Amino acid sequence: VSWYVEDKFEMHATLPVIDKPLTIRARVKERFFLNYCTFGYTMPWWNWKEWEHFIDWMALNGINLPLAITGQESIWYKVWTQLGLSDETVRNYFTGPAHLPWHRMINIDYWMGNLPMSWLNDQEALQKKIVARERELNMRPVLPAFSGHVPKEIKTVYPDAKITRVEPWAGFSPEYSPSFLDPMDPLFKKVQKMFIDMQKKTYGTDHIYGIDLFNEIAPLALLLQTERLDERPHQGIHHLLPRQATAAARLLLRAEGNLATDRQILRRALHLVLPRQLRRQHDARRQHRRNQ
Repeated sequence: VSWYVEDKFEMHATLPVIDKPLTIRARVKERFFLNYCTFGYTMPWWNWKEWEHFIDWMALNGINLPLAITGQESIWYKVWTQLGLSDETVRNYFTGPAHLPWHRMINIDYWMGNLPMSWLNDQEALQKKIVARERELNMRPVLPAFSGHVPKEIKTVYPDAKITRVEPWAGFSPEYSPSFLDPMDPLFKKVQKMFIDMQKKTYGTDHIYGIDLFNEIAPLALLLQTERLDERPHQGIHHLLPRQATAAARLLLRAEGNLATDRQILRRALHLVLPRQLRRQHDARRQHRRNQ
């Protein structure tokens, strides 16, 4: 059975007889699936027919933590306009539908933008169906949280905000480079709270949030000139989330980059995200492997 609803297959006329129920237990409790890029390469034009089939396919394959980032632009539209930006500014800030995953990963802004309100409204309605169906099948949708990505025009409303322009990505000219808000800036907490609250009101929450940082670009901590490569972005984002979501779990997603830098970032991310007991178990396993 394919995850594409239009893929056809023919059942055998006679199915094999199974003498007794067959149970296969998963090796892990939490079974996460999807990444940001899939929502651009595969899913940007999907409607409910495709999504309903795909969610059923995930259930058949034991997925219980699906990434659910459709429809977030309607929430961001409300956040940015309530913070003082105009309708046209915000819709131009978004990229076109096929590039939205890379917009969400702080790679690119404005490219093929000017998303119509009809798109934002339709995607919001679609996301409501998606998360409802996933919860019906005992999945916990992994919703997005605020990573620090802001429209550069927010400076006109908050001139003192500590905002850094990200390096150009994948050959695009600098005019399309995103802007990143320092997690230690007071505005970060305000934006995070607004987004989490509005998203919860619209889509509900299972207290699990995914953030994809540093996709195919230099770690932002280098741009912020921190002493440690990974300290401020992860600390700020991590420490603000629990205040907005009781017992929240955080997923830090990471694409390819400098291997040595990645290792440092991931070590720090594990230290920040995992509860103390799990960190001790993780450290004990690492030490055991070293001693072998």
